[in-house]
Amino acid sequence: MQQKALFMIAHGAAVWVVDSGARTVTVYGEVGNRMLTDADSLAGGSPLPGFEVEVAVAESLAVE
Repeated sequence: MQQKALFMIAHGAAVWVVDSGARTVTVYGEVGNRMLTDADSLAGGSPLPGFEVEVAVAESLAVE
């Protein structure tokens, strides 16, 4: 999975990695990397305009 994520980032995509155990979402992309906690919201940016979800909700959607 890491190799696929690196390929996608190198070609301009953003990648969201949800860690339900740590209750975080790490966003990797063109503007650098950021780690969000369950107190934050995750926005879709230009690929998904208008999309926004609370990290606490995103964690419950994670595929393990």
